[in-house]
Amino acid sequence: MDPRSDHAARHPPEPDDEAIWRWLCDPNPEQAEAGIRLLLNRYGGRVVGGLKARYRDVMSEDELWGCLNEALFKAWRAAGTYEPARSSFGAWFFLIAQRTVIDELRGRHSREERPIGEYDPSEDPDEDATPRTAELVALLDRAIEGLPPLQRAIIRADLAAGTEAADDRLAELHGTSTESIRVSRRKARANLRRQLDGQTGTSTRADREVRR
Repeated sequence: MDPRSDHAARHPPEPDDEAIWRWLCDPNPEQAEAGIRLLLNRYGGRVVGGLKARYRDVMSEDELWGCLNEALFKAWRAAGTYEPARSSFGAWFFLIAQRTVIDELRGRHSREERPIGEYDPSEDPDEDATPRTAELVALLDRAIEGLPPLQRAIIRADLAAGTEAADDRLAELHGTSTESIRVSRRKARANLRRQLDGQTGTSTRADREVRR
């Protein structure tokens, strides 16, 4: 027997993105469940790795895996909305996972309000950066790095959420009270405004992000 044939029989080729997508769309629950497992096997580790690189300062690894599990369910429900011409399947799934993390940071109320299926890669805020925007982001990052640890974590969580991250979630994550979170947020914003004003001499987009 040809050993290559034996290896192929024991190790069939991994389904590609199109096959996984079609399984997710299949009305047969068993096929759809298999599609979810394949999606997890193919992209789970890579997606969590990407999320850790962006959100490790504001979410634990266990929380990120929890968001991934929720994103798998969302991807199954939204599979019919995926358009191959607009993005790769992996990028589409990563955006679902990323927005799941953002919704978690914003709090359960806003997460329940987001319609399923509205995941457009063209709306990813990382995709529209200009040189001036990149300069302002770098300026803000340097200012944030100069904050005390709790203040820095709160501001990073707020920026990741696109609004104020949930106080109760931050308090639990950092082992403190919600009042301490609110006080630290006010101090962090005041510190950042002083640093940004000192470096630019005027109000900037980065400053306005902090003031929101």
